[in-house]
Amino acid sequence: HTLFSFSLSPSLPSITQDATWINPVSSLRCDNADEVVLMLKASDRILHDILHCFEDCVDHDAARGAGGEDELKDFKYILTLRKWYDFDRRRELRCFVVDGVFRGASQRYVNEDTSNLKDQKEEIMERVVDFFERVVQKKVELSSYCFDLFISRDLKPIVIDIGPLDEERLPSDRLLDLISPEEAEQHPSEKSLYGFPVDFIDMV
Repeated sequence: HTLFSFSLSPSLPSITQDATWINPVSSLRCDNADEVVLMLKASDRILHDILHCFEDCVDHDAARGAGGEDELKDFKYILTLRKWYDFDRRRELRCFVVDGVFRGASQRYVNEDTSNLKDQKEEIMERVVDFFERVVQKKVELSSYCFDLFISRDLKPIVIDIGPLDEERLPSDRLLDLISPEEAEQHPSEKSLYGFPVDFIDMV
């Protein structure tokens, strides 16, 4: 197989949830085309992106055939790959905009301990709101959407992804809150949700 000149990751929201378990590095990092194909094959939720991608659109017509085949008949799929960055998951936020108004933010990964950021919580949110008003709001044409940010050590917001506000991206019930170590342990990891069962691994 041919190695990429630098690591990449598939830009699909679905496989971030149920395909990382098959990757030895437990992330979306891919160093060659075979690894990209492996990640796509390992995902069950990718079917949502392929067969039901328009169902949350305001002009979607549910009566146009089961599964929206008519809508997808002439649709051309494009797989987007983006350069891989090893972000600290504890510093990632998911921000929510409803009818053009910034409604709040939550941890992107609720099983991560972010107690070390509690003292900077107010300043982080000030930076996030300011970044939304100066940059995001002026560039995104959707009225309701979410966007994922990485907060650097100097508290600079960096955009990771932007997408429609749907059931796949609903906020946690902890808007503007941060998780303690004890609470983080109560949330299962992606591997425990989508990986091989422990008893199956023990049989191999």
